[in-house]
Amino acid sequence: MRAVMYHYVRTPDPALPHLRHLHTDDFVLQVDHLDRTEGLARAEDVLAWLDGGGPLPSGAVLTFDDGLVDHHDTVAPILAERDAWGVFYVPTGPYRSGTILDVHRIHLLLGRLGGADLLARLRAAAASEGIDLAADDRWAGRYVHQDDRPAAEAKRILNYEVRDDDRARLLDRLEADLEAEGVADRPTVDDVYVRPDQLRAMQDAGLTIGSHAVTHRVLARLAPDEQRAEIDDSFALLDEATGGLPWRTFCFPYGGADTYTDVTEDLLDAAGSRFGFSVDPRPVADDDRTHRRQSLPRFDCNRLPHGAARGA
Repeated sequence: MRAVMYHYVRTPDPALPHLRHLHTDDFVLQVDHLDRTEGLARAEDVLAWLDGGGPLPSGAVLTFDDGLVDHHDTVAPILAERDAWGVFYVPTGPYRSGTILDVHRIHLLLGRLGGADLLARLRAAAASEGIDLAADDRWAGRYVHQDDRPAAEAKRILNYEVRDDDRARLLDRLEADLEAEGVADRPTVDDVYVRPDQLRAMQDAGLTIGSHAVTHRVLARLAPDEQRAEIDDSFALLDEATGGLPWRTFCFPYGGADTYTDVTEDLLDAAGSRFGFSVDPRPVADDDRTHRRQSLPRFDCNRLPHGAARGA
């Protein structure tokens, strides 16, 4: 069994010429390629395997991170045409706060400016705000597979290396500068994310809704009580939005092995998560069921046939 991770699936947006995305046409080609060569896994077979009542399924499990509007408007109809299953991992913070998460503010800035321009602006803003951008070697391996090196550096700095409060200050400054230049208006939550009523409709159509925490922060950097709140509060909101999740599943924000801990996995067990996903490019193995069911491996769609990202 192979799990595959997707984020933005769309046609190009002239307002965001640099946004990395999988083109809708390429998504269709990739899903059909996976269906022909491996098959597409079914939820009931995956759950039977996890419960010890069936063999490890063959086929691909399609997973979609971040609760993006693309997933309702573009992905769900394509899956419905193929009677295919997908798992959609949703960060719930925007539904309570009414604001876009920092991780997606970064994506939108990159999409509008490109890596080189954003990195230059970021360094200037940090100098003006008195924020140190000294590199942290712990995160040096982040985004090494991305061709746009300035974009990779900007994301590494903002997602991993600066403190949460400093990141928010920098993003506020960058967005305010763009508005002052007349370059962009700030998007709304509904411009970026699936609405709660749409989540319920997707679940009613046979798709699975899972948690991607509340704020999409690196869980390994949080105290156990903060991690518990990220997990429990997100599941509570998703239960409310969908009318009740039939079962629980979780996906780690950012997903690398250094973004969660054994404590995180224990908290997921306690919260009733049936399984979870990390990011690790290998097939799911049978012993993952007992040894790492909360951190099953996934491939990035960009590393598979028809998966080349557009936007740079």
